[in-house]
Amino acid sequence: MTPRRVDVAVVGGGPGVSAAALSLRAHAPALSVALLEATRYEATRLGETLPPPARRLLEHLGAWDAFLAQGHGESHGTAAAWGAPTPRDNDFVFSARGVGWHLDRAAFDAMLAGRAEAAGAVVLRGARLAAAARSGREW
Repeated sequence: MTPRRVDVAVVGGGPGVSAAALSLRAHAPALSVALLEATRYEATRLGETLPPPARRLLEHLGAWDAFLAQGHGESHGTAAAWGAPTPRDNDFVFSARGVGWHLDRAAFDAMLAGRAEAAGAVVLRGARLAAAARSGREW
């Protein structure tokens, strides 16, 4: 693949990387942004639960309507055993922000990358960063 010159390259196609690309395009539109994702979002990704406060983030990113259109199932809480032998419950019923969602991660990740692309970022699917080298003030 021919190298491309961009102001900012973000590597990976998960929610954080797509959110960074979306934010850069919204708040620094003069910058060219490229998002590199190794897959084409075709493979199943492990599911996840998105907590209720994520709605405000998706609204801020301009992705809320697209998220709703995907039809992710509601979640009323989670249980997790991070570093402990017994799970700890987190009931969303006590949250002032409503329910959470069980995600189809591949669809969710692809939607956010698509939103970044629609905002003007170049999304390179099936691309891996092979190397990075600094030359003066550039990489």
